Parts: sequence; structure tokens; C-alpha cells
Amino acid sequence: AAPTGRTATAFLDCLQLCTARLQSLSKKKTAMIQEPIVCQLACSLALSASTLLRLLKARCLPVLPKLIAAVLTFLTEASRSESTDSAVQTQTRLVQVSMLRALTAIAQNLPQFLIPHLDKF
Repeated sequence: AAPTGRTATAFLDCLQLCTARLQSLSKKKTAMIQEPIVCQLACSLALSASTLLRLLKARCLPVLPKLIAAVLTFLTEASRSESTDSAVQTQTRLVQVSMLRALTAIAQNLPQFLIPHLDKF
């Protein structure tokens, strides 16, 4: 069942915090994929956001553009990674899977609102 009242408000607040933190981390382009702690935090935030998106559905629309921008920044940086270090490659794959999970949650729950952002892919 979809959350209502105070629960929905609390979940939306959590989604806003996840999005803000992802945005903040996405501005640290060099550290984004290289530092394990940044990768782990970004992955956790993206997976949390995907769960909140599934629960909140249309209530998350105000947050969606910022979340999509941050997720796409992480995906872009991950795809640019040319490291031969196996640990960095593993982190990169984890970031990609986590960010794609967030995009999948949007596509499954709010497909009509993903269309305006397709040109950014």
C-alpha cells in the first residue's frame, strides 16, 4: 500500500535528502569512482532512492529532475572510467548497477515522466 499522511511526508523528505546528497557527491568527479567510500555511499543512496520512488510514485515528481541529473552524472563518470585496477572496476560496476536500478524504478513507476529526460541519456 502507498504511504499516506505523515509517512508519505517523511518518505519524501528522505528522498529529497538522498537526492541532495547524490547531487553533492556527483560534483566530486575525480573522487566519484576512485574512492570506495564515495562509491558505497552513492550506491546506498541510489538504492534507497529507488525504493522510495517505488513507494511514493507521483509524489516524488518535484525531486525527479534533480535525481535523474545526479544519477546520469554518476553513470557518465562510471562509463568513462578506464582504470585497470580490479577494485576500481568492481566499484564502477556497482555504481552502474545501483544507478541503473534507480532509473529502472523511475521507468517502472513513472514512465511518462522519464520521457522528457531521454535526450540526456
